[in-house]
Amino acid sequence: MCKSKKRYFRGFVNGAGFTRYINFGCRLWRHDHTDGRSCITGFTLIELLVVISIIGILATIILASLNNARNSARIVKARAEVSQIRKAIAFLENDANEWPGHKTIDDVQTGVSGNEMWDLTVPEAGLAVTDGSFQNWDGPYMNTIPLDPWGNPYFFDTDYDIDLTAGEEWAAVVGSFGPNGDGQNVYDEDNVWETLKVE
Repeated sequence: MCKSKKRYFRGFVNGAGFTRYINFGCRLWRHDHTDGRSCITGFTLIELLVVISIIGILATIILASLNNARNSARIVKARAEVSQIRKAIAFLENDANEWPGHKTIDDVQTGVSGNEMWDLTVPEAGLAVTDGSFQNWDGPYMNTIPLDPWGNPYFFDTDYDIDLTAGEEWAAVVGSFGPNGDGQNVYDEDNVWETLKVE
């Protein structure tokens, strides 16, 4: 906080007259006794614009870093939940000798349509509740099946292409559509999944 106390600084300029500086409040006035002119010293417009630009750049960098950290945390959470669902399916396998949707264990159904389960909360999935058709069902194997961190259901697919190149490698997987939310037979690199069986 600046003070309004006057401060005087005296000096001779080339033996003719002197310049006196007086601090009035927060402004520094300079009175030149050689020509009688007065002016205010301070930041120029260009200096202010440079400072504002630097602040804007730093704010942009910080926000980008926060967004990247948030997305990374969501991916980590999705991987953990996919792993938890995979373990629940393993318990279902052990008790009922079936996969969700009453699919045959270890059967990668390449080329078969309608073999996906896009919502693992339904009784037919057999993880949280049963439809009554799973023999020796001893669940629930998960109390609830959460949505993924991007608000989409986790899926189970017995003919998922895990080869992200031009080739094909089919597998039974449980997974998430990832950050972009594109799914239902869209095999892109941002999906988060774990394999149950590779063909």
